[in-house]
Amino acid sequence: MRLPLFPLNVVLFPGGYLPLHIFEERYRLMMRHCLEGDRRFGVVLISSGSDVGDPAVPETVGTIAVIDEVRTLDDGRMLIGVRGERRFRIVEIVEQLPYITAEVLPLEDDVDPVVDEDLVAEVRQAAKQHIQMFMALRGEWIEQPALPTDPVQLWYSVGSQLQGEVIGKQGILEAEDVSNALRLALRLLNEESAELKEQLWDKMGRSTSN
Repeated sequence: MRLPLFPLNVVLFPGGYLPLHIFEERYRLMMRHCLEGDRRFGVVLISSGSDVGDPAVPETVGTIAVIDEVRTLDDGRMLIGVRGERRFRIVEIVEQLPYITAEVLPLEDDVDPVVDEDLVAEVRQAAKQHIQMFMALRGEWIEQPALPTDPVQLWYSVGSQLQGEVIGKQGILEAEDVSNALRLALRLLNEESAELKEQLWDKMGRSTSN
């Protein structure tokens, strides 16, 4: 299938939500074309270059985005909200101007015949603690965050949840199967949680010293 691409410094996962501010003329044009069609385009992480100016070089795996919401401002800028639908791999870049267009291959979610239940449980527990610490830093608390039990949905949910380097998130998006994705997600969750714990202790220390 042929898909217009929007290279960004973010990683969108299937099921995830992404708000976008569209101000460059080439992307306004792209969005108008999408709205006239099936409302779909590809979100891809930038491999090199910038999200403004000359066309960036995208990573080879991205996510099909479906436009859910759109608001056009008086000056022509657009505020849109998109939902991630499905992963894809770029087969060939067919156009660079006015925006990047590519032939892409939608990817199947290859689930292992047997996904380790202990791994799924460990990832869910790590994701729960990660959410709790993140919220605690904002002075909030949740006892039981809503987390998927389905391994593929958990894969994408945790990928969206992670706050750190986009390269790690891209690795999760590109994983060939759910087990590899969950193992990488678990490592990144634990690394981020350790950093959040330090930030939380620092915050608590400052509050008790005042």
